[in-house]
Amino acid sequence: MVESWNLNGRRESLVEGTAALWGAVRDGLGIGVEFCHLRVFQQTPGAFVQGFSPLVRWRFAGRETWNAFVETGPGISWSDLPTPPNGTKFNYLYQASAGMMRRIGSNGHAVFGARFLHLSNNHREGRDHNPDLEMIGPFAALAFSF
Repeated sequence: MVESWNLNGRRESLVEGTAALWGAVRDGLGIGVEFCHLRVFQQTPGAFVQGFSPLVRWRFAGRETWNAFVETGPGISWSDLPTPPNGTKFNYLYQASAGMMRRIGSNGHAVFGARFLHLSNNHREGRDHNPDLEMIGPFAALAFSF
């Protein structure tokens, strides 16, 4: 992902890896818990960020072998270094994604989409101490049902 707007005088980028558990609430609506590990490339030494987000996913179109979805949710994160620079180690997350799932095999899915990720401390350290990251990027994943 790359920082897309609201630049803090520099352009950070990141690579994200996630693991999630999802459950169906009803047809077309699911809730999930996502654990993420981010590597933020920033002006100071790069930071490792761990995060946790509850998410809601809505499937709005599809057929038997594919569906389109949107998902969103807030979260929290902690880092080994202030992220972004001049920020804090503890931050809040907000993410939203849109994508497609395609069935592969009897219990697997290929998932593709785009994600928006916001990371900031929400002025917890004062109005003058709230740099943030506004990131957008593509993603690909494998999902398995059991």
